[in-house]
Amino acid sequence: TSGRPAATRSSCSRTPGWPERRCGRTLKDAGLSPAAATITLTDKGGKTYAIEVGGKAPLSTNMYVRVVGEDTIKLVQRDLTTDIRRDVKDYRAKGLLKMRGKTPVAMTIAYDGKNYEMSKNASDEWTLNAPVSAALLKDKVSGATSSLGTLRAVEFLDQAPDAAATGLSSPYLRLSVDVEEKKLIMEEPTSAPSTQPVEPRFETVRGSHTLVVGGFADLESKNRYIQVDGQPWLATIDAASIERLIPKLKEWRDTKLVRMTDRDARRIELHTAGGEDVVLTRDAGAWIGTGELSSIEPAAVQDLVTAFTDLRAIDFIDDAADPAEYGLDSPRASITVSGPGGANPTTVQVGAMTSSGRNAYARVEGSASVAVIAETSAARLAVSPLDLRSRAIFSLDASSIQKITLTRGAAEYALAREGTQWRLEEPEGAPIDGGSSRDLVNNLASLRARKVAARDDAESYGLAEPALTVRFTAAGPPSGDPPAPAEPVEHVLRVGRTPTGIYCQKDDDPYIFELDETVERVLTAELIDRGVFGVK
Repeated sequence: TSGRPAATRSSCSRTPGWPERRCGRTLKDAGLSPAAATITLTDKGGKTYAIEVGGKAPLSTNMYVRVVGEDTIKLVQRDLTTDIRRDVKDYRAKGLLKMRGKTPVAMTIAYDGKNYEMSKNASDEWTLNAPVSAALLKDKVSGATSSLGTLRAVEFLDQAPDAAATGLSSPYLRLSVDVEEKKLIMEEPTSAPSTQPVEPRFETVRGSHTLVVGGFADLESKNRYIQVDGQPWLATIDAASIERLIPKLKEWRDTKLVRMTDRDARRIELHTAGGEDVVLTRDAGAWIGTGELSSIEPAAVQDLVTAFTDLRAIDFIDDAADPAEYGLDSPRASITVSGPGGANPTTVQVGAMTSSGRNAYARVEGSASVAVIAETSAARLAVSPLDLRSRAIFSLDASSIQKITLTRGAAEYALAREGTQWRLEEPEGAPIDGGSSRDLVNNLASLRARKVAARDDAESYGLAEPALTVRFTAAGPPSGDPPAPAEPVEHVLRVGRTPTGIYCQKDDDPYIFELDETVERVLTAELIDRGVFGVK
């Protein structure tokens, strides 16, 4: 602002674009001797335009102004008092970082004696590289990076205390963020005519921003000192906005341990503590096993894959030193799942249970951290080959079964098919219970187990002297051209009971199956009609 000496009396005149009226005023009367302020504007060509602002007209908010270099005093319908009284700092932008159009790709945060280094990959996933290696939740990191663009100064300090007094010599937090920005490449004009539209081309420009946060700037601990990008000025900032930048590893860390989906899995290698190894491969959507698992239970294999790909941690132990402390020196199981062509194999080791027995320890191979997982999840991973073997005992057409003999201790029943009906041959002449006999035939034809319990250990499962023996004959499927009936096949099912459950073994099969109690009730149901009068 600057004043001007008084001039001769000049009358107000009307100028297009300026609401005004004629008046007779001296420069002193109009508040222009000296002027309250001079406002100068400069255009792109360097030409300047300036006006002097005077006082208010009596009984109004209209103000006197005069274009510098002219004698005419003008009256404008605008109160410029607030504008001319603003301090320079009132015009200063409060935003600290210009993040618009920039994509954060890496960030380092020094806080509480630790350096948290994180980066983003081509799939837009954030990874913590230090102080530990871990996958991060995208929304948590993006929330922090987004808040960088909203950081606003409370006050700028052109004359600030020294670094020791502000705490900037030993910062509360220091953050550096690397950003990428796409900028249009300006093409050189050519004289050659072109009929095709020119596709814009962009280049990726990389930059970085750094902010250093010091101690509290007020007695109420509401604001902190902050310095941005090494600027000579300091500012204060709302302390709560800085708290959003502090890495909270328990919240930011992705608890999902395996970066793979069910659809990606193509090969499973399972190693158990008992030294049993299993290899399964998937072809055309179906899982295929060999040896012990030449016949597999698809649902059990799928449950293993799902338990693997959905595995989540309850907690992490980042300073785990001795694997033996977590049962990982000799894990219960080690499972490796690979993608197509053996790509991206991931191995998970399952260790001991925690002291509570509700959780267990696990580790992804290559990670220095030990994860705490639910014991239920650990049990789904630490399976044996028998857990994955098919639970189908018989898979027959019920109509193919022709004869059945049941031996229950000293009691014996013999059934024979007559068309679509059944009759009892033993006890001879006894009326048959139609419902019980149909249930028996249907259950035998599609008999399934709860699980495969063991191999070659009949004595331990009450099968050396079974409580129930079922012998039955089933016609084989027709074969040949023209099709001819196949020779009948005889099957034997032995059923035993122990304090731990109900078990069975079929034919010469070495595998022992555990049965559900509802199946045992069908196999031991009364086959003689108990009706007193035999009325149907």
